[in-house]
Amino acid sequence: MPQIISKKLKFKSRIFEIYDLKLQFDNGIKVDYEVLYKDTVWTSMIVPIDKEGNVYFVREYFAAIDKYQICLPKGGVNYVGDKKDRSALEAANEELQEEIGMKAQKLISLGKFTNSPGSINKATEIFLATDLTESKIPGDEPEDLEIVKIPLKSFEKIIDSGQLTEARAITGLYLAKRYLKKYATTI
Repeated sequence: MPQIISKKLKFKSRIFEIYDLKLQFDNGIKVDYEVLYKDTVWTSMIVPIDKEGNVYFVREYFAAIDKYQICLPKGGVNYVGDKKDRSALEAANEELQEEIGMKAQKLISLGKFTNSPGSINKATEIFLATDLTESKIPGDEPEDLEIVKIPLKSFEKIIDSGQLTEARAITGLYLAKRYLKKYATTI
């Protein structure tokens, strides 16, 4: 296991910190890494599916790619310095209510995944949400989100068309499809 020889803060913003890590591997080789630490380590992402088999997406603006895209509802679990302590499951249901105006009576974890673990500390837990009921709470989005419903059986079309490029969302859709097939769950 490599040893961290030094860890130096290079840059700090409102939500990111970049560190220079000097590592020494067991074979004696020393390597410098730059690692991005985000203020939310865990994110919940949700695949909400209604009784008709439709997935609820939101169309929102993504600043890093300067585009509007379709994505699944998502949000941070706990922020650094946040007084609100909530679980990934609680965050998932809150984000559903904020972003699509629905609450899930049933939430199933499909797994926890890292996002580029060689350079960022962020990870995501993906949930399948079913038995949806209307329930809207105020959110923190800077603009109203457009809700888009697409049948689960046709989600690959939005990937092929480039409307959905977010890797976590794509992973979540395939996991939901696999889960529903494996457990022959009726929605």
